[in-house]
Amino acid sequence: MINDVIQFEINGHAHTVSAERALETLLDCLRSDSRLTGTKEGCRSGECGACMVLMDTNDGWKAVNSCMQALGQTHGHRVVTIEGIADSVDAPLHPAQHAVINCRAAQCGFCTPGMVMALACAHQSGQALEPIAVDVRAALSGNLCRCTGYRPLLEAAEQLRASECSPPGSKASGPAMTGYRLHAGDVKFFAPVQLDELLALRMENPQARLLAGGTDLMAQWNAGGIRPSQLISTRNVM
Repeated sequence: MINDVIQFEINGHAHTVSAERALETLLDCLRSDSRLTGTKEGCRSGECGACMVLMDTNDGWKAVNSCMQALGQTHGHRVVTIEGIADSVDAPLHPAQHAVINCRAAQCGFCTPGMVMALACAHQSGQALEPIAVDVRAALSGNLCRCTGYRPLLEAAEQLRASECSPPGSKASGPAMTGYRLHAGDVKFFAPVQLDELLALRMENPQARLLAGGTDLMAQWNAGGIRPSQLISTRNVM
């Protein structure tokens, strides 16, 4: 089935964009469409983590760099940004935000939203358990702080470890994923959900580029260096 639109959820609210925008980055959509400017634009190559958000995947909530996520990959998914990490009126701040504030773990502040999202994801998924230093350093390995503020961040993680934390975003489970196809101008974008479907598409479209985390292809796309005519996303393959 060829979809005319891309539909996903941002901080609990439905969001729809034209399929023509399938290769636009999630980062640009968040900042331009939704004015969610807490998600920062840094390197646009997946190196700094300033644009990190949470996305629900087949393996649960994951921290992802929104500059590496094509909008075509977000169809049917839920996205949570720093503005939506705490979704309760009674709890206006997430425990990760409280911990960063209490430990004065923000310096210039530019990298802080991404750091908070990485900590929140690690805590929610159980990564921030013993041994705290090893696990949190691994969880923060995708986030760069130019002010060298890592010691307070480790202290914040230690404080966060003692708190309870619910999964982010809306409490309902995400929609069941089905395969879809998008046409973004002259680019064909395929998103299968089954391995045999992926293999069949690969046979039918031998020139197609595979798109997974986007660390190579999307970085080149952002830099204007590559314009594939066919893409197959492996994001939803189970």
